[in-house]
Amino acid sequence: MTITTESKTYLPEEEVAGRFAELVTALEASSGATPQLVVDGQSIELTPSMAEVLLQVADAMRRGQVVTVAPQNQRLTTAGSGRHARYLSADVGQDAGGR
Repeated sequence: MTITTESKTYLPEEEVAGRFAELVTALEASSGATPQLVVDGQSIELTPSMAEVLLQVADAMRRGQVVTVAPQNQRLTTAGSGRHARYLSADVGQDAGGR
């Protein structure tokens, strides 16, 4: 996998749509628990916000919708701290058929 700071649009692949449904089902069932991602045998706990992002993206792609992920910088202004935070904006667009 390649990490990019550029916006990228992902088209759903029909042959793996069932896998998106499995992910949606698993994430919805994990309500109240801490979902985990396993990569190369290593388990990584997902934060609630990361689980929510994965759920939204997987659900959109399961339904045949195009998803765009657009990294953005945002200045947080709470209590005048002037801290910077980095977040991802995911744009769930029309399905691959233009609907």
